[in-house]
Amino acid sequence: CLNSDKIIEVAPQTTSFFKLKKGIWTFCPSKIESLIFFVFGSVRLQIDGENVRPMRAINLSEYFLKRGHSVNLISSDFSHQMKLHRYKNLTIKNISDNFQITLIPSPGYKSNISIKRLLDHFILGINTFKYLFKIRPENYPDFVFIGYPPIETTFFLSIWLKLKKIPFCIDIKDQWPHIFLQKSIGLK
Repeated sequence: CLNSDKIIEVAPQTTSFFKLKKGIWTFCPSKIESLIFFVFGSVRLQIDGENVRPMRAINLSEYFLKRGHSVNLISSDFSHQMKLHRYKNLTIKNISDNFQITLIPSPGYKSNISIKRLLDHFILGINTFKYLFKIRPENYPDFVFIGYPPIETTFFLSIWLKLKKIPFCIDIKDQWPHIFLQKSIGLK
């Protein structure tokens, strides 16, 4: 099980996956039958080369793969760290029998704090939403982890998940775009 004291709220449809004990939420992946989606914005992925430092998307996907789950890691085709597109279109990479990486196109950006980044995230959210509606019901996940930010992808994905009644959790990694607002008006 994975533990966290940072979980603020557990949605009713996900309570069977979580236990609260002494103020610590424990996520129990054994209750997930099969397929898990991980949706992260522009993050480092297993396909980005040999010297990629594993971050949350890589660590979580490998954790569940080692426990026999099938994983579809959905991310942007644009790499935030490298500031370049991996393929420039919707790309599905079958890494193994139980591991797939789906790359969603977005325009990209050069500066981390910019209007172009906000536009990139909005278009990524819309493109992710359109991709999700092409998924056949037999390929729906049993559970979804959503990496936040980007807020736009989280928004569109959570709408689709609620419509399909698929349980999910949102993993809040940082306060983007709040940090953008702080810098633009000089707050600390």
